[in-house]
Amino acid sequence: MITPYSVTLELYRGAAYAPFARQHLRVLASSVLDACSKAERDLNVALDDVEYAAAVDARPVWQPRPAAALTVLPVAA
Repeated sequence: MITPYSVTLELYRGAAYAPFARQHLRVLASSVLDACSKAERDLNVALDDVEYAAAVDARPVWQPRPAAALTVLPVAA
C-alpha cells in the first residue's frame, strides 16, 4: 500500500561532522525504508556535488478520513 511519508533530512557539505541544514520532504512510498531512500535520492539530485542528504526520520502522514454522509433517522414525536 502506498502511503505518504514526511521524511526529515540533514544536509552535509564535504566531510563535515555536523549538518549545515535540515529539510523536510513528503514522498509516497510503501515502507519507511523506501520513503527514506526516495527522499534522499530526490534531494541529492538537486544539491551541489560536494553536498549530500541523509535521512534521519520518516513518519507516515495521517490524513483525515472523508466525512460520512449523514442519515436522517425518524424521531419520535
